[in-house]
Amino acid sequence: KIIVDPGIYIENLDFFGKTIKLKSTYQSQEDTLIISQTIIDAGYADHAIKLNSGEKNISISGFTIRNGIAGGGGAIYCGNNVTAEFNNLVIENNIASFGGGILSYHSSNLVLENINFIRNSCSEQSFGGAIAAYDSNIELVNCNFLENEASHGGAIYSAFSNIKITQTVFDDNYASQGGAIKSIYSSIELTNTLCTNNYAVSYGSIFHLDLSSNFDITNATFSNNNAKLSWGNIYIENNSQLDITNSIIWENIGIDIF
Repeated sequence: KIIVDPGIYIENLDFFGKTIKLKSTYQSQEDTLIISQTIIDAGYADHAIKLNSGEKNISISGFTIRNGIAGGGGAIYCGNNVTAEFNNLVIENNIASFGGGILSYHSSNLVLENINFIRNSCSEQSFGGAIAAYDSNIELVNCNFLENEASHGGAIYSAFSNIKITQTVFDDNYASQGGAIKSIYSSIELTNTLCTNNYAVSYGSIFHLDLSSNFDITNATFSNNNAKLSWGNIYIENNSQLDITNSIIWENIGIDIF
């Protein structure tokens, strides 16, 4: 276990297969200011953190991670059967072509809890402003996705993956397709979640479900999303399936479900 005192650390970390628990002093002091004061800054040089050697039981907690830039995973890259837990983080102002904040790839398994994804973005013809998942399993609990942007999936892009989302907010995310989430060949469960002020240019201001994707939505609220120029706030095509239970779809602009 490595405990890090508050400060700004210009770093591009690679764990090289080691099992590491990297934490700020937030857990011991329970002061949320510590998260904003303990900063891993990638300096727009590479990923802030790279996990690409089959790392297991990784835990990272209590940091702001910012200014990463990479082909995939501007802040955090996870590949090759990584298992990791990330909690009490702010992931902001990172850039990539795949997963401006986090890229999860090749059978990786991630748990993300109490994380704010803020203003992460992807370059042109890109996927997943905050998170891109390929052949992965991801659980998100009590996260916020704010002002993230990509061509496909302003907040999340999922391909061949399973994602479970609980008590999470998607607010003011933008994409050409899937303002909050775009999914292909994936299964997504979404519970107790708010989606508001998301926007898409062509397909699905909230969700774009494509290529045999399955969405199961329970106790969610969708309001003030903008599909004025797109084909529906929730757009479903190519043998995808949507189940909605006990949810509110209210005051969105454009067709709600297409």
